[in-house]
Amino acid sequence: MSGVRWIGMNRAPIDDAAIDGPNHFHVLRLAAAVLVLFSHSFHLLGRGAEEPLGRWFEQLDASRLGVSIFFVLSGFLVARSWDRRPGLDVFLAARAVRIAPALIVVLLVTVFALGPVATSLPLREYLMSGETRAYLGLNLVLFTQYLLPGVFENNPVPGVNGSLWTIPLEVVMYILLGIGGWLGLLARPTRLRGVLAVLAEHPVIGATLALLATLLISKVLRTGPQYYGLAGYFMIGALCYRFRGALALRLDLVLVLVGLAIAGARSALEPVVLPLAITAAALTLAMHPRFRTRPTWLHRHDYSYGLYLYGYPVQQSLIALGIATPGLLFGAATVVTLGCAALSWHVVERPCLELKRRGLRVSTRICLFRVRSP
Repeated sequence: MSGVRWIGMNRAPIDDAAIDGPNHFHVLRLAAAVLVLFSHSFHLLGRGAEEPLGRWFEQLDASRLGVSIFFVLSGFLVARSWDRRPGLDVFLAARAVRIAPALIVVLLVTVFALGPVATSLPLREYLMSGETRAYLGLNLVLFTQYLLPGVFENNPVPGVNGSLWTIPLEVVMYILLGIGGWLGLLARPTRLRGVLAVLAEHPVIGATLALLATLLISKVLRTGPQYYGLAGYFMIGALCYRFRGALALRLDLVLVLVGLAIAGARSALEPVVLPLAITAAALTLAMHPRFRTRPTWLHRHDYSYGLYLYGYPVQQSLIALGIATPGLLFGAATVVTLGCAALSWHVVERPCLELKRRGLRVSTRICLFRVRSP
């Protein structure tokens, strides 16, 4: 009977009940952020060669695994967001509200709270430095800068917040997905006739968006393998949502793919199997009914983004204070960063999301009123 039960519970559909019901998306994203913290505990001390996962795989360490999980889940959930509210303006506004407030706050905290304490320069010189203005201004418009004058200059690895490099890529992928949705490429079924009809009806906007998409894709491809590799994970997640009716969550397939990825490490098999294994494992752990539990605090509150944003500067601060072993750095940084992430969620992110939901409800009522008015 146990074998029959396993076969019955092995396969599960990717349907609305799986996506919107009890799931582990928040917990998995939090685990992914913790993986980034773990990996950085070695790399920021100049001991990256000792990182366990990186010693086994050629193209993967704990940080890359964590960020890859982030992008798979992001592609899947953002495609879901478009499906539920398919309007380019509403979609991009919703994405901006999710990304921008916490990013703005972490930049302000870094520049005006952490920087003055950690810099070796006189306060006035630090505040008046062009490098300080560039860090704040350019990061606000997603041109990533890593250095603040005199800050952490004696640490083994320079830089204030190396995690910021993925944020512009995330935004680029949001824009590309939104453009694809506007063109009708995310519709079911996707028809070339429908795409051409949209372009014929809105030729100027269509040409502008097509040009923008081409420029963004070119930028992703020119930036390097790590950049377009993560873009690939985002696209895999989005495609899994788009073709969810033809897919299923299968525990046996996950076990096979993970086993092949481990066995095929540092071989020609690794770059082929790793994305499939990470995607299958992430989506199955997030939604398969076999892993369902009662919702906990971590299911109801999303600390992952804050943990990701604050982890790097917290670890650099602890290194500057004298912590010099990866295990101690990881433990201390996890505790401190979770506190920062909780503040970010409860004080910044969640209130902004509530305002966004109220705004969407108001705009929906206005649109309905206009449609019904003569």
